Amino acid sequence: MSTFSTIYDNLVTKCQETIGDEYKRLPNPYAPADNNGLFLKRAWGILIGPGNISEIDVSCRKSGYTRILSIVLARQMSALPHATEKRADIEIDLVDDFQSLRNALEQDVTLSNSCVKIEYSADSGIEFFNPRENQRYISVSLDLVVIYEERLS
Repeated sequence: MSTFSTIYDNLVTKCQETIGDEYKRLPNPYAPADNNGLFLKRAWGILIGPGNISEIDVSCRKSGYTRILSIVLARQMSALPHATEKRADIEIDLVDDFQSLRNALEQDVTLSNSCVKIEYSADSGIEFFNPRENQRYISVSLDLVVIYEERLS
């Protein structure tokens, strides 16, 4: 098992512990609109982004890397367009879940000692998407920078 797979597994566990069973894991987090509506009522997923060699000081038997990971949270927008208070409540609930996840990650910067450091770098803000007519969803993505060492074979 690689260091990266351990980091990934620990991130999955952290997400599940923080946002709970109400959220379903997306089969395709890279394109939330392509997922079945049953998943999208409350959904989450992890996206593996670009990486590069890091400048951290490591021994000759290890190499350092930096990789971007994103966590997407999505919710169904069940309020009608004119129900502004209900729409705002749904948006705030999504942001609260996002904030809980961000706080949990900031309190565990080594992700259970699986990496050198994981830190919040940016987020997408709330985005709307419409996979099918009469279905509306919102999402927010949390971008993380992960610095880790991988043992050379």
